[in-house]
Amino acid sequence: MKHSPPQGPIQVAGVDGCRGGWLFFILKERKNFEVGIEISVENLFQRLNCAELALIDMPIGLPTPDCPIRACDTEARRTLGTRRSSVFPVPARSALSASSYAEACEENLRVLERSMSRQSWAIAPKIRELDDYLRQCAPDGRIREMHPEVAFWALNFEQPLRETKKSRAGERERLAILRHHYPAAQECFEACCRAYPRAQVARDDILDAIAGAVSARFAPHLATLPATPPADDAGLPQEIVYPVVPRASMNDPGPLPGDFQAEAAELVGRIVFAWSRFERNLGLTLQYAQGEPDEDTFKNGGFKGSVGEQLKALGRMVRENLANEPEGIGAFEVWLKHASNVRMKRNAIVHGRWTLLSGQRLMQLESTELPGVDASGKTRFSLAKLENELRDIESMDQDLYQLRVRWLSLQAPRVPARGGTS
Repeated sequence: MKHSPPQGPIQVAGVDGCRGGWLFFILKERKNFEVGIEISVENLFQRLNCAELALIDMPIGLPTPDCPIRACDTEARRTLGTRRSSVFPVPARSALSASSYAEACEENLRVLERSMSRQSWAIAPKIRELDDYLRQCAPDGRIREMHPEVAFWALNFEQPLRETKKSRAGERERLAILRHHYPAAQECFEACCRAYPRAQVARDDILDAIAGAVSARFAPHLATLPATPPADDAGLPQEIVYPVVPRASMNDPGPLPGDFQAEAAELVGRIVFAWSRFERNLGLTLQYAQGEPDEDTFKNGGFKGSVGEQLKALGRMVRENLANEPEGIGAFEVWLKHASNVRMKRNAIVHGRWTLLSGQRLMQLESTELPGVDASGKTRFSLAKLENELRDIESMDQDLYQLRVRWLSLQAPRVPARGGTS
């Protein structure tokens, strides 16, 4: 059963800085939403005038000589544990006007007695733009600071996330959490990906902005780090806002294990497809080595035989071709050993017995064919580990495509596969 957040503002927003300016999502009644990018903060908040609350992934209350490290950042790091590095040190207000990184570090050291990180310097122009706007416009409490990893921690039933946000596994993990609380989150994400190129907005920026909007839907059931936030020299609150998930939701996290199972099954399917593609390319490589294939051979995938037989045949051809090039043969032998191990892993993944360990977000595979497996024959896979297996096959296929020119003096085109067996 899904649990909706308490009824709060009719329209709320989430915002994150991005290469193209300021990315925002406005969540309206039911599943209606609006997504856009504004170049300036002034234009942004004109667009967000309809929202009763906007949570923004950008520091608002800045550190001071009396409080050089914000309490909200300290508590956020303590809360996030292994994800603590995602909380960047916030620079002093006077350092934001520096014309160079060296000058900013010097000013930050003078005011706060510490230097400035490169990450903080990278977002300094946006911190300054937001700070200038809020100090001039006397904020009414509708614009508040959030941190996406703290938001995801709260939305994930007060558990830090397992995967980094820039990995595909981390992206899937975050989307599953967002969908649990707001079913249209996937549609929001895909709509933004279609509307704006990655040169303007990164995929993790999109997730962060949606997390802010979904968190804002819990209003007025929001909490802050720290519980009683202090203000900076300009009167702006030094706080990080996060949603308070109802206890019923925390005791019954609903579809998250099912989402994990679906994501793991999707990855296994992609592994099978990637292997089929490699197998077809391997067969066509061997067929080209024996002579230009006709149309029927091309359709049927080229050289016949199991993958093991094809790898042996490829080995014979390469060794003949590179008889006087020991370095070339050595490189090929490394690739061949890797390909043989990947073939064994693929067979184990396809033919082994899988068990879902939903509480741990792991899949357990029972197969004695898996290279390096212990006597029990059991190996556990996270989404990240399955993703690595997929990348391994894709990398191996790419190596075959790029290196066969040297191995076999071939320049045959690579053709995507539709299926295959091993």
